[in-house]
Amino acid sequence: MPLTTKEKEFQNPTGDWEYEGGYVVELTDEASKFARERSPDYMKGNRLHVEYGHLRHSIRGIQMFGLPNIKDPLTFGYKSFVCVRNLKGEMICRSSITS
Repeated sequence: MPLTTKEKEFQNPTGDWEYEGGYVVELTDEASKFARERSPDYMKGNRLHVEYGHLRHSIRGIQMFGLPNIKDPLTFGYKSFVCVRNLKGEMICRSSITS
């Protein structure tokens, strides 16, 4: 889904931060192939849906925890994701590279 003008102007939280709750990650085509291999039950198109989990953001990208049956977190750099929204559709963060 293309970002709205308001979403493109969204300013990410600064520094390292964490989010807990449900979220949807919009991935690039290449990253979604990787995610589909690791967690096919959570993929809908290019979006990874997590009902409840933990998201960790750092200078290198995002790490996603809380996907059942996946021991290690999924990690995506800024070239791999477009944005992350909560389950209400509100922007949590966006990639300045791909968005």
